[in-house]
Amino acid sequence: MLECWKEGSILKYRVHTLFVALSLVAVATLGSAQVPPLPKPPPNEIIFNYQDREAKAPAAIKSRLAALRSEILAKHFTFKVGYTGPADRPLELIAGMTKVPKNFRELALVHSPKAVELLRHDAIAMKAYMNKNRSYRPFLLPNSHSAAVDLRQMGRVSPVKDQGYCGSCWDFAACSSYESSDLIRNNRLVDDSEQQILGCSGGGTCAGGWYMPVFNWMMAHGVTSEAKVPYLAVDGSAAQHTMWAGEPDYYFAAAWGFVIPDGGIPSVQQIKDAMMQHGAISVAVWADSAFQHYTSGIYNEHVTNMGINHAVTLVGWDDSKHAWLMKNSWGHNWGDTCGFGTERGYMWIDYNCNLVGYHAAWVDAKSVHWVIPHGIYQSLFKDLMIKPHPEG
Repeated sequence: MLECWKEGSILKYRVHTLFVALSLVAVATLGSAQVPPLPKPPPNEIIFNYQDREAKAPAAIKSRLAALRSEILAKHFTFKVGYTGPADRPLELIAGMTKVPKNFRELALVHSPKAVELLRHDAIAMKAYMNKNRSYRPFLLPNSHSAAVDLRQMGRVSPVKDQGYCGSCWDFAACSSYESSDLIRNNRLVDDSEQQILGCSGGGTCAGGWYMPVFNWMMAHGVTSEAKVPYLAVDGSAAQHTMWAGEPDYYFAAAWGFVIPDGGIPSVQQIKDAMMQHGAISVAVWADSAFQHYTSGIYNEHVTNMGINHAVTLVGWDDSKHAWLMKNSWGHNWGDTCGFGTERGYMWIDYNCNLVGYHAAWVDAKSVHWVIPHGIYQSLFKDLMIKPHPEG
């Protein structure tokens, strides 16, 4: 399993991983998960054609799609469905934003003033750096009142990933927002280790979680790279064979916060404002069978009586579509390109659809140029034991 322990003042990590194919037989032998672990898609992942795949689909899948299309037609929805990759996975397994504590509002209200204070000190540190380095120019995002924004077109969104047979959407949503912020603040593409977050952050397991503990972990301890601790889509106890991960490179969060102080659903404009200040925004949404089979169009189901069960990332918007540009973590055989590039895994989702935006949160990657003094963290977060953030 993935173990986290302290040696002196340095936090180290050990990864126990499988050196055999991740298969039903292997998992059954270990007596753990009931479904095969599915790693992140490799660069040469086979991207299938939805129509070709549906033509060869089992009768049950064809019946399910026919029922969904009848509902879409009857209710005048504006999206299409097909035989996506995640359609083969149990929805309750991959929609894992399910461990939000009942007192989340209290937790959010306690944290929000601290987030404001961290932003103030980050701005002070940035100003001091810019006064000494006159040539430095931060990357500036568009005006939040723009009619349309796509962070992908600015190179400020990391690639789509696949959480596999694991309810770790909360993990991927948090890492996606962090990676976007690092592209904005440091002009570099980092690939966070979702496996380390899954095993060490306390945010949850493959049975579900939520991202507040993830952001706290990033701020307190940092996160290493995917190359150092690769994703296995399993909880730690499902793996074996010790492998030393080496001394990881840590990517720290300078600050994080909810878009509105109580962690509820912000207005459309409040989310736009936060996105243009911080980058991609982690949000919760209700995902059901129609969501699971989405292939294109503007998703406008508007279910409001089911709560939330999935975590995703908002990376843009288009007012002419009345929709957010949403990035998912179900791989490249789900969703659409949404009008940019060739990478699928995105959705246009109608503003306020299916409670999208609940628990909206931002995270700021630590700048490689300046650092918030460690004493500020110590005074604000006495319970987190935050490590000193490295210079550079």
